[in-house]
Amino acid sequence: MLVPKIAVSFYKEFINQQYHQHYVLNYLQSEHLAKNSNLVRTRTLKNGSLEKYVTKKDIKEEETTYTKEFIREFTKKHPEVFENFKKNKKLTVQPISNDELENINVSELIDYLINTLESLHPGGDDASKYHKLMIGILEFIFYPSINNPVKEKEINEGRKRIDITLDNAANDGFFHHLHDIHKITSRYIFVECKNYSEDPKNPELDQLSGRFSVNTSKFGFLVCRSINDKNLFNKRCQDLWKQKNELITPITDNEIKTILNNIKSNNLGSEEQLLTDLAREITLS
Repeated sequence: MLVPKIAVSFYKEFINQQYHQHYVLNYLQSEHLAKNSNLVRTRTLKNGSLEKYVTKKDIKEEETTYTKEFIREFTKKHPEVFENFKKNKKLTVQPISNDELENINVSELIDYLINTLESLHPGGDDASKYHKLMIGILEFIFYPSINNPVKEKEINEGRKRIDITLDNAANDGFFHHLHDIHKITSRYIFVECKNYSEDPKNPELDQLSGRFSVNTSKFGFLVCRSINDKNLFNKRCQDLWKQKNELITPITDNEIKTILNNIKSNNLGSEEQLLTDLAREITLS
């Protein structure tokens, strides 16, 4: 049904995006911090200490960092960054044939994913199709930060199941900050899929919360078609955060399509910013 993510990741446009997002911008973040430039911000951590940081969004707004000319000149000046990128890619993906490369078009794949999502009707009849589609979409959007999706993973000796379980392999960005800065257990990312026509309520949140543990994860996505009363749903998520330090972030069709269209338009890092904004709505209440 979906093009394997391992193949999509090797498509030349996607490789360029990964190099820019996770290597070029990371280097520039370090440079701005070292220079204490005007892009440096300060935030207060949970332990009360102050941390200086620079967002990739600010760098992209201040500088034109994704032109071919910029990437070319950057790589000439900092060849070690590109060498590190190539070394890491050899560890995370396997080579595929040139014929396979020629047959992959990211824009067409994104159009297919959006059209397929819009064709599915809320309710039980399309629940299984929705579940399978979300496995492919989530890995496509967030790879390589989270990967290796497992459908209906059994836990607690088979007494419970998680709709989708993904490995957290992030070295930077939102998923890395979950455990490194915010100290939220997130070895795995848990996902519950609800192909409902109505808003998810407390039972759906409790279901996902019941899968959390201090050894595996206290973070998850509740993926659903839409949320009409976003304020009420966020308050329910805020209750879990305050009472158990468990973070559940809702993702609806609108967020999915926004991220996919941003990837199609080479708006890099939009998925990270969207997750940060969604999490902030819950944790800063």
